[in-house]
Amino acid sequence: MILYKYEKGGKYQMSELFVKTKGKKRIDTKTYTREQISAPSFTDDYGRLINCGYVVFDFDEQPYIDIISKIIEKSNLKCKKLITTRGVHYMFRTTLNNIKNKNHEFNWLGLQCDIKGIGRQEQGKTAYQAIKVKGEVRKEEFIHCSSDDELDFAPKWLYHIKKKKDQQDLTIDMT
Repeated sequence: MILYKYEKGGKYQMSELFVKTKGKKRIDTKTYTREQISAPSFTDDYGRLINCGYVVFDFDEQPYIDIISKIIEKSNLKCKKLITTRGVHYMFRTTLNNIKNKNHEFNWLGLQCDIKGIGRQEQGKTAYQAIKVKGEVRKEEFIHCSSDDELDFAPKWLYHIKKKKDQQDLTIDMT
């Protein structure tokens, strides 16, 4: 299922599809439109499928949340921010053809985060971002832009470092 259309000039046309969740866990394979999840009869929690060509960086721990928020703000990066109960998600476009969803790993800045997405090519896999959890819709806002097609490509330093067997923990001591 292709969830995006790449147009000349580098623009993505987003199509939003959603999945039912219980809390943050996906409970079935059926997809829903914005109209369906907005109906008063749809009372379940839900997540938004992450479209091809987009990636989400999930920061759940301090001081990483404050550090990345300041970097994004001062760098004038155009992204979409989702505020969660534990932290923040930042959505960008991606140039990578394949993205592996990984948790609790460090990026090039030494900040621990999770990465969710499928890359630029349809590969029969899906990733989603929980939007309504335990009956509460999470707040989303655009940073330095006003639509998904204006999002910047994720800087290389946001992605995880490839681990080697002898690599040391990169935790930053901010005290």
